[in-house]
Amino acid sequence: MLSTAASKSRKRETIEELDACMARLEKQRTTSSLKLADEKKILREIEALERIKKNEIEIHQIRNDLNTYRDILRETNEAITELESALIKVNLADRLDCSTSDLKEEVITCPASKLAHMIGKNGSNISQIERRTCVQLEVSDTKPGEDGRIRIVGTDVAIAEAIAEIENVTLAIEEDVKISPVLSVYLSSKVRLP
Repeated sequence: MLSTAASKSRKRETIEELDACMARLEKQRTTSSLKLADEKKILREIEALERIKKNEIEIHQIRNDLNTYRDILRETNEAITELESALIKVNLADRLDCSTSDLKEEVITCPASKLAHMIGKNGSNISQIERRTCVQLEVSDTKPGEDGRIRIVGTDVAIAEAIAEIENVTLAIEEDVKISPVLSVYLSSKVRLP
């Protein structure tokens, strides 16, 4: 008989391997002269293998069902994403008082060094540009050090306005300015001198 510990440590056998093992045991039982205790032992082993086979069949069916459900879920998520995108487009067209066919899309790049400033804290700069220019902005995920891609959806005029605002941020020149210690104290003091 297969012990519980032995069955737990056994490698998973295919249904064909289980059938072959049961056939071998059955042949041994029917073709050779055995003591009653040995024959009962073989019968118990066959019964245990039949239970394992039944479990394997159930596991196989559950795996097939699970894969089917995963495919259905994947297709459903894709459909939901497509519907959300269409809804966003309809809402944007409604906000711009135009039809969805009037909406255009443009993708621009943003230097990696300016990407964080472009997005702003919790996306505040992006939100401000969206409100001021009536566009939808979407910043793609990038690897550190790579230039970002900004997708802009709106009318031609709104896209041009958004690009101008984005370029004001991305093309701004930063330079260090040295100030004297006196000016630094003056600028950081709470009380202003006349």
